[in-house]
Amino acid sequence: MHATGKVIEISGSTVKIERTVKGEAEAMTFALEKPFGDVAVNDFVKIDYVEKEGVLTALKMNKIRLKERSVHADSVQSAPVKK
Repeated sequence: MHATGKVIEISGSTVKIERTVKGEAEAMTFALEKPFGDVAVNDFVKIDYVEKEGVLTALKMNKIRLKERSVHADSVQSAPVKK
């Protein structure tokens, strides 16, 4: 299984992410089998995990780079104003 979200807490043994499912924010906490070096609070990550004895255990965690959208002023059209 996997989950994607923003890291809101991280320690040597756990990571907690916040993700949005059907418009509702939820937090998920994962046990870490090993520390993941370059992940920090506010990073967006994808976590591959399994459930072991009722505990979500992260097997793999990768940072996600969010794509920036560029908007050019000449391509933006304003909506008509209703009076």
